[in-house]
Amino acid sequence: MNRYELGTCIGFNQGKDRFYWLAMADMNSHNTAETSVDNVMGALERLWQFISTRGEIENIVLPLIGTGRGRLTVSRKKLIAQIGQSFVNASEDRIFSNRLVIVIRPKDVENFGINLYEVRDLLGNFIG
Repeated sequence: MNRYELGTCIGFNQGKDRFYWLAMADMNSHNTAETSVDNVMGALERLWQFISTRGEIENIVLPLIGTGRGRLTVSRKKLIAQIGQSFVNASEDRIFSNRLVIVIRPKDVENFGINLYEVRDLLGNFIG
């Protein structure tokens, strides 16, 4: 199995869509992924840099990375806030996207009691 440094990015086209794969977890000796908020935030910083130099200024659709197989234990709401802040911080230096869409699985909304109105208001604080 190939192992890549945290934050390694690759971009590819599938039809009319552009996708980015991002290394944001460590693999243990049993090939089980684990990550931390610091790993995810560092990887996102490298993703924003990658997109700004190799991507187009398009909308970015990003799931709550690390919360599934990455086994992050941080609250979904806190992770959403950190992802939003990371995007805003990176956007201060350069424009690489017009919009970030953070995707939350419907099961996560239900299982973790995520109030989407609170999330909207939280993210609105970063741009307002």
